[in-house]
Amino acid sequence: ELRAKKAGMALSLVKDGICQTCRVTVPTYKARMVESRRGIVTCEGCGRILYGG
Repeated sequence: ELRAKKAGMALSLVKDGICQTCRVTVPTYKARMVESRRGIVTCEGCGRILYGG
């Protein structure tokens, strides 16, 4: 369902604390969760699921 809403792209890379899809700064606590792979974290800007690189 998320993929359909997001033009086939449900995931977004976080690099240097920035969502690489919508360019919104990811809050520090969310970036740490992504880095430590604790749960599913979504971007506050585009709603995609964030992953680290």
